[in-house]
Amino acid sequence: MFACFVLLLALWFAPAQEREIVRQSEEHFARGVELQHKGDMEGARAAYEAALKLIPRRIDALSNLGVIFAKLGQYDQAIIRYRQALAIDPKEYSIRLNLGIAYYQIDKYQRALGEFDQVAKAQPDNIQARFLLGMCLFETGKLKESCAELEKVYGAQPDNTAAAYALATAYLLDDQVEKGRALIDKVFKELGSAEAHLIFG
Repeated sequence: MFACFVLLLALWFAPAQEREIVRQSEEHFARGVELQHKGDMEGARAAYEAALKLIPRRIDALSNLGVIFAKLGQYDQAIIRYRQALAIDPKEYSIRLNLGIAYYQIDKYQRALGEFDQVAKAQPDNIQARFLLGMCLFETGKLKESCAELEKVYGAQPDNTAAAYALATAYLLDDQVEKGRALIDKVFKELGSAEAHLIFG
């Protein structure tokens, strides 16, 4: 929203040549959004890159381009775009969350942990960030810290089966056997035997 407002101001006050550049960039960006919604990732990528060629510091285009590369499985390229966007505005926490997810997807858990930690500190109620932070702590062997984060997630969302499974697993590996078994038993009762065995098996 803020980025669009800045573009409108630029369009209003800039000289005619600059207004045309902004207009063309906005046209490419809008086309990228349209193609992205239609599932044409390669077309959207080309449109966002065209928008950025005209205005290289467009956070919205950098962020969306990062999403496109992530969907294409090109996580290294996604990381580059997310980092470029965050260099412009480090407080774009939705982009920082996506950066953490991209690191997580390529098993760079320590780097992902740092991004999720920043989001969780800035947005304490961001359950997704807390869950992913807990998972990164788990992957890096910090089991007690992982349990603490996952407890917050499970406390906020007691119906979240993924959080329950992750927390129970963390408990068991951290030798908190009674807590792990109690949570597993609770999930077994809530889900029904067959579904619970499938999840925990």
